[in-house]
Amino acid sequence: MLSRFLFSVVCLFMMSTAFAQPPGDHPGGRNPGNGKQKIQALYVAFITQQLKLTEEEAQKFWPVHMQFDTEMQENHKNRANALQMEEGALTIKKKYNDKFIKVLGADRTNLFFEKDREFRHEMIGRLRDRMMNRRPGKRGGPHPDMRVPDNPPPPQK
Repeated sequence: MLSRFLFSVVCLFMMSTAFAQPPGDHPGGRNPGNGKQKIQALYVAFITQQLKLTEEEAQKFWPVHMQFDTEMQENHKNRANALQMEEGALTIKKKYNDKFIKVLGADRTNLFFEKDREFRHEMIGRLRDRMMNRRPGKRGGPHPDMRVPDNPPPPQK
């Protein structure tokens, strides 16, 4: 039952972001909106699972979260420097903290902010790794730290 609901929530978010993307051809036949949709779907699934949202809670939580996310995106677009952006983000989080508490309770609201930060940190790390592998003159492959040396040292006893 929860998995069917989760699937429908993910589909809802994917459809809403699909209609928000402007139509048009993109260089290389790639549509940058597709990556954003995939990340959004992963985010919804991750947060729903980590917070163990019931169907009723999810129906209340996600609309509030969409408002929260919209304000956070506007904050990032409209700030001149990093300090202003962080101050604006903190103001928005304080504003929505009470709204999230009404839906989730205090403990799970704190957990939401932790898991939100964790997800974003992980996505930034993955993006950074992908960009490192796409440097000019590089053919891809594993991250340099993950490569096996040609002559590995003998195991120590």
